[in-house]
Amino acid sequence: MLTRLQGGRNTSYNLFTMAIRFYASDPRNDQSLTWGKGASLFGFVNPPIVEWKKHDQEAFQVIPQCTAAEEQCNTAILDKFMSFPQFLLPLRDIPGFICPVAETDKINSDFYLWRAKLPAILDLYIGFKNSDVTYFYWCDIAARMGKNFVLKITGTLGTTPMGLYDEPLVSKPEKYDARYISFHAVDLRPPMPSYSAIYDGDLWAQHGKGWNRQYSIVSAEFEYVAEACGLLDHSKDTFLAFNRADGNMSSRHVATPGIIYREILPRVSRLGEGGKSPTDVALQCNMEQGTPDTINNRDFPSGSNDHAPKRSHNPLCDDPNFSRLVMQERYPEIVVYHCDVNTGVATMLT
Repeated sequence: MLTRLQGGRNTSYNLFTMAIRFYASDPRNDQSLTWGKGASLFGFVNPPIVEWKKHDQEAFQVIPQCTAAEEQCNTAILDKFMSFPQFLLPLRDIPGFICPVAETDKINSDFYLWRAKLPAILDLYIGFKNSDVTYFYWCDIAARMGKNFVLKITGTLGTTPMGLYDEPLVSKPEKYDARYISFHAVDLRPPMPSYSAIYDGDLWAQHGKGWNRQYSIVSAEFEYVAEACGLLDHSKDTFLAFNRADGNMSSRHVATPGIIYREILPRVSRLGEGGKSPTDVALQCNMEQGTPDTINNRDFPSGSNDHAPKRSHNPLCDDPNFSRLVMQERYPEIVVYHCDVNTGVATMLT
């Protein structure tokens, strides 16, 4: 969205781009959708009206809708940002580069800080990351786990807001741990597609308001694999698929399965208060090293979420047991199985 601000005698042009993320079909590929009128993406109502004002002004001004030329410019910017650089593609056949925790013969059974072990160059080109928080990730190589691998992830979900009218309210950030929490099934082999996701709202919808926040997520390429070995109980477990519901990429088996665990706007980012999020782990392992300059040469600002911890060489940042110490019951534990769909026998690999 473009706003034009008067700056003395001259007019200055400042580009503010607000991206609203939709988990739906790309309207550019669906002629039945009318983007300008909202269509199904906005529930068949007009898009939201966005207003702004300067800190010393009382009245808000409506930001006008982008012109066709401005929208084309914004689309080009986003497409360039989301594209994966061609010079990295040859690296996708080096498993240890893409998934460094898979360097040993042992199947990985831990979540790691995103910024701790992943090569720095990849951190610039990951489309599913937010730079204001630190993620956890698990990964391994499908070829050594076997085609019919099954993952079981358990833990206790942090508190998240229930909406505008139900407690805890979105407007009361001191009442919850994170704005939202999610798990993503991805392929860490470039170009690193994201297959499916589970959000805190999905878990609440499945278990109901009396839920104790203890989750059990089962992940595999297909549900029938987990069901064949009795590893998926639909009354207790939530399924996270390594395939796309729309059929895209269905012909390509995942090469480097990865699970991304995200806590967006955790308490420490919003309020400056310590908590049990991956961002807390990153902050504490950096502080243990005694290097406050790892956070943009300043203390972590209260009420701000735009300064994520930078990469550290502190061994604690690579230690999942340190992460468990900080997150306690909130740390996601993972067990990896191989399922023989013909016999229904599951073999634990971790």
